Amino acid sequence: MPTQFSKEEYRKLMDLAMIASWVLHVFETEENPETRDYDQVIQKIYEGAREKGLGDLVAYDEQAGTCVPTPDYEEESEVMDLLEDFEDNLFWFGLAQRMALKTLVDKKGIETYDELFDEENAAQLRALESLFADEFYENGLNNIHADLSTDVSDADLPKEPH
Repeated sequence: MPTQFSKEEYRKLMDLAMIASWVLHVFETEENPETRDYDQVIQKIYEGAREKGLGDLVAYDEQAGTCVPTPDYEEESEVMDLLEDFEDNLFWFGLAQRMALKTLVDKKGIETYDELFDEENAAQLRALESLFADEFYENGLNNIHADLSTDVSDADLPKEPH
């Protein structure tokens, strides 16, 4: 027997579809064949909105030939807030991981991936990640500096803002 969703549950299902679509496509500039099956499921969810009395949350995009969330739905949904929080946390966590990895490799001269994740190095890596995470929590990017002076010339920089 098929699962039945209440109107409120279907709205949450649409939110999940919007989150999935964003994760799959946020950095894409053209169609990705690897996500086609997921896109078809997302389309089915959006197309079913009308049956659940949620037709005002989606619109048909003639140019793309697909249903898309309306701007009002995107604005009133908490999905964008959740995605912004996720994106922010992902940035800081990823930066802490990469800085810890770079620090450990620079300190120990590690040359192979396998060396990096032996028991001792893994413990040190976790400790460094924690230190970087604490630093970023306290100071954001204020103490991060990159030395681009040897790699970037005035000719590389735009003359006027875009």
